[in-house]
Amino acid sequence: MRNINTLKIGILTLVALGLLFFGIKFLKGINIFSAETPYHTTFSKVNGLTVSTPILIEGYKVGVVRKMDFDFENNKGIRVELSINKRVKLPKDSKVRIKLNPLSGADLIIQLGKSPEFLEPGGELGAINMQTDLMAIAQEKILPMIDSLMPHIDSMVRGVNRQVNNPDIAEAIGYIRNTTKQIEELAKALRVTGERLPPVIANIEQVSDNAIKITNDIQNSDIKVLIKNIEETTNNLRLVTEQLKDSRGTAGKLLSDPGLYDRLNAMVNSADSLLSDIKKNPNRYVHFSVF
Repeated sequence: MRNINTLKIGILTLVALGLLFFGIKFLKGINIFSAETPYHTTFSKVNGLTVSTPILIEGYKVGVVRKMDFDFENNKGIRVELSINKRVKLPKDSKVRIKLNPLSGADLIIQLGKSPEFLEPGGELGAINMQTDLMAIAQEKILPMIDSLMPHIDSMVRGVNRQVNNPDIAEAIGYIRNTTKQIEELAKALRVTGERLPPVIANIEQVSDNAIKITNDIQNSDIKVLIKNIEETTNNLRLVTEQLKDSRGTAGKLLSDPGLYDRLNAMVNSADSLLSDIKKNPNRYVHFSVF
């Protein structure tokens, strides 16, 4: 009876150990029931790479990382054991590289080669280290873009050279320089003029004040009286002119009656003759007697 219990305990222990083993493998992503082939590679750096990291070919999972150990014998990096589905045939020139994944940390990417010969199980896969990987990406994607841009860049450079060597551009630049020089000279002249303006403005203000004063003096002087006298004289002349035009007045009759004018003229002539004769022969008209 005791032996039977011991046997049961042993069987249960073996089952538990088996379950533990299969559970650990399952958690690592290793399918122990599938037929897989081991391969090896060596990386100088394994940033983000862990045991059970998936191995992908064209985005399809074909295996996992089974083991990682530092190469203590040669001190040449980290030895990585790959477990890959045995149905996958790897050409001898195939490469494997680490691709950083922000979600899972990293993936192992196998780039299939073109060799007609295939790796044997346990064979060595060439590794593309991180720096080389970046260079490969640059060579694969960035360099073609640069090559496609080069004709456009060359055309742009030629266009710039043509514009730089264009005589019209040189002439325009010379014109701009001359214009700038003239603007500077004008600015200097304006500064000088600005310095001279205050005295000129002061003189103008003084002249304006004098003109206002003279105007006020003229308004307050005897010119008003003179202008009034001229207006009165003008009115008198207008009145005399109207009287001369009126034939009813003496002056009007004198101007309008020819007979009266002739008689007055004859009388004036007779009076003139009489005065002349009196001056020549005063004895005829004046008698003096002493006694």
